[in-house]
Amino acid sequence: MLALESATLARGDRIVLEDISLRLGSGEVLALLGPNGSGKSTILHALAGELKPAAGAAMLDGISLAEWQPAALARRRAMLAQQNRLAFGFRVAEVVALGRSAHHATAAENDAAAAAALDAVGLADFAERDYRKLSGGEQQRVHLARCLAQLWTAVRTAEPRYLLLDEPVANLDPAHQQTVLRVARKMAAAGCGVVVSMHDLNLAATHADRLVLLEGRGFAGEGSPAEVLTPNLVERVYGAPMLLLRHPESGAPILVPAADRSAK
Repeated sequence: MLALESATLARGDRIVLEDISLRLGSGEVLALLGPNGSGKSTILHALAGELKPAAGAAMLDGISLAEWQPAALARRRAMLAQQNRLAFGFRVAEVVALGRSAHHATAAENDAAAAAALDAVGLADFAERDYRKLSGGEQQRVHLARCLAQLWTAVRTAEPRYLLLDEPVANLDPAHQQTVLRVARKMAAAGCGVVVSMHDLNLAATHADRLVLLEGRGFAGEGSPAEVLTPNLVERVYGAPMLLLRHPESGAPILVPAADRSAK
């Protein structure tokens, strides 16, 4: 179990979130929603062990993340940040292989992990390309493949793994947004716990099992998409009047802006 327990999270002297608790189990996709600056990325950095709570704790399997050895933690969780810069002329396969550095694996296992990860994100034919010559969206998918390779294991293990994704679809076209979110669902189906921060409420409703909506220094709502994405709650948090529809196939909630009658 990856969890925040009564955690207060701060950036410098500013408290971003106060006394929050959040648990991520294996096999689920959890989406973090909220306005800019509400703390979505802060939660992900805390769950990754990169930000120590000012109070409370961030835990993996009941042990504080601060007590984990870096290599052991890297084998259990991987994080895709919003921005990933590389200034050197690495081949795509070499970038993905960086995710294997914490593993004591054979070259064949590392190659298999990298190949499987690139195939999962739709970049199987990109292995020999120069990373710097890819589009921004393609580079983002390469880094997602690096995270997948980091969590890949040749042997089925009882230890759950966790994939943390910070706005992974922000620079992608609709088709590749679906690709990335299907990868998240496949990882969950394989027993991985997935946390993804998003701005698109409807994509979150379609692909996530559970939502957390942030407001102020805490949670405005937590639960299923149907429980969280209500017009009243969304309008309160975002300040935008919304209408609630239903997806014609899945029945998932769909929110659309209400008509602005004042403009007529």
